[in-house]
Formats: sequence, structure tokens, C-alpha cells
Amino acid sequence: MPKHRQAVWPFAAGSILLMLLPSGVSQRARLVVLGGFGPVRNLANAAHGLAQRGWEAVHAKGHTDNIERQNEFLRSQVVQLHARTTELTAKLDAAMSTRSVVSDRDFELLPADVILNLDSSSYRSTLVIQRGSRDGVEPGMTVLYHGHVIGRILEAAPWTARVMLTTDPAFRARAVSVPRTAEGPLSSERHVGVFSGTGGEEALLKWLSDDATVEEGAYVVTTEDPLNRIPKGLILGRVTGIDRTRGASPRVQVTPIIDPEGLEFVLILKPKP
Repeated sequence: MPKHRQAVWPFAAGSILLMLLPSGVSQRARLVVLGGFGPVRNLANAAHGLAQRGWEAVHAKGHTDNIERQNEFLRSQVVQLHARTTELTAKLDAAMSTRSVVSDRDFELLPADVILNLDSSSYRSTLVIQRGSRDGVEPGMTVLYHGHVIGRILEAAPWTARVMLTTDPAFRARAVSVPRTAEGPLSSERHVGVFSGTGGEEALLKWLSDDATVEEGAYVVTTEDPLNRIPKGLILGRVTGIDRTRGASPRVQVTPIIDPEGLEFVLILKPKP
């Protein structure tokens, strides 16, 4: 650490004073001045050192604050990278899970972030995603999450699209009820019905034959629908109620397993050209 330079102004002031005094008193004055210069010099040096230490303390504090701000910025970058890695991992897991069901290579999976989960209408059931016509998204395309049908593209703008959820009253899909097994949804009998939304939290599986085997807790999955290009085996929900008192066919209540309000992203089932 460099030594503080001693203050020289007392020497200058003393020299000028001695030059102005008569020679007879100059010797005596010189001794007096030199005798009193020691404490003055010490006081001046102390004041100078105190000011220098104060400046260094302020400068060091500013330097420390700057380092702390840089560290905080780097910590925030690490958090953002971790969140991004977690998001990409979740999307990859969802794609791999869906690919285990949709093995048809005529389809590609297009990930899309959900930007609005709630609909302004209490009757309609839709959500908005951050993909649009510029990405090749078109009305009618199926929207999935881990092999579960979330809905169908209702309309597409250049950068966004609205998804009609499976609980929307206008949603329709060919579907079957299959028993719940340890290995997953399987079925030995295929009694095809029509899955339709109700506008509430549940949907219905209608137009089943009266001898169709339906049990509570069974899965409801899509069957082949070439017209709408929907693959078979996609999960629509689970049977939570059966009413056999209305007409010849049972009226089956179906509750979706995935809550769309908690979704952060979905996968669009996009047919290849």
C-alpha cells in the first residue's frame, strides 16, 4: 500500500513568514516556527490520512456492491437456465410418451406453450396457445398432452390458435370404453360410441349399444377416425358415472384426467404433407 504524501503547505507558509521578518528576530522566530511545526504537521498528516481512508472505504464499498450485483445477475441466469432445462425435459418426456401411442409417422408433434387457460365464456371451453398458421397449424388438428386428448384446434391466427377443449359442447369424437388394467387401456370388445362435451367439467359417451360393457373407472379412448385424422388409443378420460335409465343405450359420464387449467404446454398432432 503506498505511503501517504506529507502535507507541505506548513513549510511554505513558514518560509514566507521568515522571509518577511527582520533578520534580528528571524533566528528566534525560526526556532519558534520549527518548534510548532511538528504538531501542525502531524495534525495535517492525520487529516490527510483520515480523508484518504474514507475515500478508500467508499471506493471499496462501491466495488463490493458492484461485485454483489454481478453475482446476483449470474445467479438469476442460472435459475433461468435451470427453468428452461426443466421445461425442455418436460416437453421431451411428453413427446416420447405420446409417440408410444401415436406411432404413425404420418404425424409430427408440434409443441406449443399455453398462454391463456381460461375462456371468457362460461359455456365454451377453450384455451389459447402460442402457435398459429405461420407454423402450419390449421383448424381440426388434435391437441394432446402425454397421450391424452386436450381438444382440437378451433381457429388459427398467424401467431396464436384457440383450442376447443374436450369438454366444450361442440367437441365430438368417436370413442370406446375399455377396462382399466395394470398394463393400461386394453379392450377385447369394441362398442363404438360418440364422445361429446357438455360445457361443464365432464363429458358424455353416448350412442353405445345396450349390451356394451361399461364399468366405472374404465378408460375412454379414441378409435380410428380417418375423416378427422385422429389416431386410435388416445385417452379422452375416465368413466365416473353410468345412467342406463334414459333410452336403450347407457349414458356414460366421462371426466378428463388432465386438468387444462394447469397446463403450461401442449402438443399439436400435425399431419405431414
